[in-house]
Amino acid sequence: MMRKSVITSIATMMVTVASYAQVQPIPVDPTVRVGTLGNGMTYYIRPNTQSSGKANFCIARREGAYLQEGNTYQINNVDVSNRPSAVDSSLVALHCWADGQIASLPNQQAIVVAGDVDVETVENKIREIFASVPVKKTSKTSEQQKAAAFIPMVRVAKDENRTDAITYIYYKHDGYPREKRGDISYLFHEYKLLAVVKMMNARLQQIQQSAQVPFTSAQFSNGEFFFDKSKHSLTGQAISSEKDVDKTVAGLYREMLRAVRKGFSATEYEQARLSILDDCKASILDSQKTNDALSQDCLNHFLHNEPLASAESYFNLMQGIANRVSVKEVNQALREIAGDNKFVVFSVLPNNDSVDSPTEFDISILLAQMVKG
Repeated sequence: MMRKSVITSIATMMVTVASYAQVQPIPVDPTVRVGTLGNGMTYYIRPNTQSSGKANFCIARREGAYLQEGNTYQINNVDVSNRPSAVDSSLVALHCWADGQIASLPNQQAIVVAGDVDVETVENKIREIFASVPVKKTSKTSEQQKAAAFIPMVRVAKDENRTDAITYIYYKHDGYPREKRGDISYLFHEYKLLAVVKMMNARLQQIQQSAQVPFTSAQFSNGEFFFDKSKHSLTGQAISSEKDVDKTVAGLYREMLRAVRKGFSATEYEQARLSILDDCKASILDSQKTNDALSQDCLNHFLHNEPLASAESYFNLMQGIANRVSVKEVNQALREIAGDNKFVVFSVLPNNDSVDSPTEFDISILLAQMVKG
């Protein structure tokens, strides 16, 4: 009798749960502000006064055949106490990432802000900044797509804590396939890009000696793409006064474009080749790494399949590669990455209304003319 009663109770409970699931959704935490923009983009704002003036900003997209995979870009532990511009700058950075997801529809993206923020203020900022993310259309003709590909993506943000302007120009590209990073071919690839970086920095240093240069400093690097960590980029960076931003963008891009179209000389390459080998020799002398560095090497090997060779083995491999690779091959590697005119420009300026700084449209037109010229 007891057994029958227990079975009856369990059956009743299962029916009750099933009925509840069918007629009522699981309730959402009432402290979370959830909304949807007109373009289909979702946003979540979760206040947390315990975080003492800090906030995290994130944008995510659903992807994959069944939209069950995720790709995110995060800016964590931002100091938002008495800094309204920090909220603006963080949201603008997320907006740039959203614009860069060419194949992703806004209704497959979501913004998340969690921390010590005013919900109403952040919601208004999200609506102001992200409502402009367009709904991707598939009806463009191939001619329209080619024309659109010719116009660079440009974003300009302002930060009241900056006293100068900083500009980045990114040549975005796919990183070397993870499964192939255990092959020497990966070192050939990395060596060529390292040579490009060395030669570009040598040119930029020489340019900075001129009295006519519009920027105070500039450098070139290769690494993860700022707006999408799944991509890499060859990146030019320059610092200038805000009134010279347009000249700085033009000057920096002119040098990047000249390298892509005309390449580097044999003399430039020989200097870069010797510099790379000198750096490898120095790493042998400085092979006594800390425990943190040693463990990080192992983590990079496990997570990213990065080489785990000794300093001596690495030098011997790089020496052999440096003796085989020609400047022609280095120039070709640069053209393969940057020769399609697809690049991203991001400038952060001081929040100074007294200076008539260029707009995103102004910079886009300037660069489009340089590309076509």
